[in-house]
Amino acid sequence: MRVLIDTNIVLDVLLDRHPWVTDASQVWASCESGRITGYIPGSAMTDMFYVARRMTDIATAQIAVGLCLATADSSQPHFTSAGRAAVPGGHTPARSRSGAAG
Repeated sequence: MRVLIDTNIVLDVLLDRHPWVTDASQVWASCESGRITGYIPGSAMTDMFYVARRMTDIATAQIAVGLCLATADSSQPHFTSAGRAAVPGGHTPARSRSGAAG
């Protein structure tokens, strides 16, 4: 099944926003497992950066968007199981395409 993932679902997971993170994580996990194919509009990346920056700081916003991009399959506009992680609070930061953290 193919689904369009709302920007807030991604933000809930990446920023660990309670109480929505539990349900949003189930959607994300379904994308990772292949039960559904999740699509995120390209414009959502700038929205996610803006909201994450306003809620946290610029470094965390960069990590959040980087994690989203790292999780996306570069050949297809959907989630895959490639290296999903989350942000601060015991979570692992992603690496940029150059291999540097953040």
